[in-house]
Amino acid sequence: MKIYKLLVLTACLVAGSLGLLGCSGCAKDSTRLESVEQAKPVVINQETIDPLNNEIDTIKEESLEFDQSLEGPYEVIGIVDGDTYDVLIDRKPVRIRMEGIDAPERGMPFYKKSNRYLGSLIFRKKVEISKSKGKTWDREVHSTYLNGVDISMEMLSAGMAWHYKEFSSEELYAKVEQNAKEQGLGLWRDKNPVEPWTIRKLHRQGISTKPLFKNKIVD
Repeated sequence: MKIYKLLVLTACLVAGSLGLLGCSGCAKDSTRLESVEQAKPVVINQETIDPLNNEIDTIKEESLEFDQSLEGPYEVIGIVDGDTYDVLIDRKPVRIRMEGIDAPERGMPFYKKSNRYLGSLIFRKKVEISKSKGKTWDREVHSTYLNGVDISMEMLSAGMAWHYKEFSSEELYAKVEQNAKEQGLGLWRDKNPVEPWTIRKLHRQGISTKPLFKNKIVD
């Protein structure tokens, strides 16, 4: 559990540093090993960065239950965006949609940062996944764990994704998201970020969303 808490704290500190997650030259469909290896280390001043509050930390520790029905471990071979990645199963790439979160999509603020942050957590590492929990946008949805750590929760903790409440009623996810919002972490630096599901809805209606990002940094 000490390792788990350390990973949680590290995720939040890295997000708070606001310099690690930039990305350039990302592959169109997935982040490859070369782009991840080029990430420069960041020196974190712990005195100026607030960690997760004790309430959220305690809730995480008490609620973590390792799912004995998990499958794997499988190596992560590509990062598509902040909520989707590819693993190698029986020598074939399989795309995994993460449970409970929705990350910025291409062209949205924090798209590259979210993409790069997920890569820093799991790229080229072996994760375990739950059995399919249904489909979202024709993709199989799975919970993802690395050494017992819920990766969806890590993305929420760092402010790198939204809690996808339409498909997830997980109370803990909602609390972790609220904590990141109150601390202004990640995408919550913007006081009024536009959710991916809103963007998708507007696109289906044939409405351009470029004006929404006119005065925002799309990185």
